[in-house]
Amino acid sequence: MEREQIFDEFMDILYKTSREIHVYDSVPRKYGTDDLLYMVEAHTIKLIGNKEYIGVTDIANITGKTKGAVSQIVDKLAEKKIIVKEKDPEDNRRLKLSLTEKGQTIYSFHKELDKKNYRLVLDKLNNISTDEFLICNKVLSYLAKSRNE
Repeated sequence: MEREQIFDEFMDILYKTSREIHVYDSVPRKYGTDDLLYMVEAHTIKLIGNKEYIGVTDIANITGKTKGAVSQIVDKLAEKKIIVKEKDPEDNRRLKLSLTEKGQTIYSFHKELDKKNYRLVLDKLNNISTDEFLICNKVLSYLAKSRNE
């Protein structure tokens, strides 16, 4: 099989996977509380939980979303009392985001769920070498980066 055909097949698989992820992401779920959350909300909680100090602009830069889109997500999470928005004492224009106790519960639950699910998938991929994963990471990182150029 020639390089172009292999790449076409790779892109077809990537698009199919992307559609499957989109379907999965569009269904709200519970993460250790009674709140139904979409994946984008759970991942925003994860970003906030991973950093001691993070703001809307930081999340927008990490995720590639607009500040307006991130602000809407943040507002929903604040309404559900999952996060707290505080003015940055050093810069009144910035908001410092942090998790409430409920947010911390969701963060921990989601982290453990990811760990468990990733382990299940990784176990099915035991015939893929670490070097092959590194190559995959390199290709996918390049494609993600080139999208923004």
